[in-house]
Amino acid sequence: MKRAAWICLVAMLLPGCSTTQAYQQYALAIQHASEARSAAQVEQSKAIMQLALSGDATTKTVAVMLLAMQAGAKEQVQIEPPKNEALQWAQLLTGPLTAIGLGWYGYRVATTQSNNAANVAIASYGSMENIAGAGFATIGQFRPTPFDWSGLSSLQPNITNTTTTTIGGDGVVNGGTVTKPATTTCNGTTGVNC
Repeated sequence: MKRAAWICLVAMLLPGCSTTQAYQQYALAIQHASEARSAAQVEQSKAIMQLALSGDATTKTVAVMLLAMQAGAKEQVQIEPPKNEALQWAQLLTGPLTAIGLGWYGYRVATTQSNNAANVAIASYGSMENIAGAGFATIGQFRPTPFDWSGLSSLQPNITNTTTTTIGGDGVVNGGTVTKPATTTCNGTTGVNC
């Protein structure tokens, strides 16, 4: 990065350090052309004045008109400035080097912004995780103990099913014996266990 900046700076400063002799010659050529043009205009004006002083009325009128037109007309002589190869190369390279520099700068800015956005997202998710973890830990402190279902068997009613199978007319089951109670009379009635 620093090396590229130095290269760009040197490339921009070198054309400014090139020889100034060509520019001095250019300025002298413009000065000489301007002096020559001024001298020619002075001589032309003197000639028109001579016509205006010595001629007839028509010549005087034409001379005055020429002087008026000459005063409004300013002729410019264009002299092409000298070509500087270093300056031309600098002009050629300045555009692409500037584009490369701006592209690199834009890349670095986008990378920094992307990293900052990622860090913000990570921090916000971390905060949410801490908040949620603290909330669940708090809720866990107040939760009731789980219900013990093993004790429910003692709450069931004690029901026993009794099945009596009678074989034969005497009520004996599985070849057992039956004893019939004696018939007694109680209070005037006859029955078993009155």
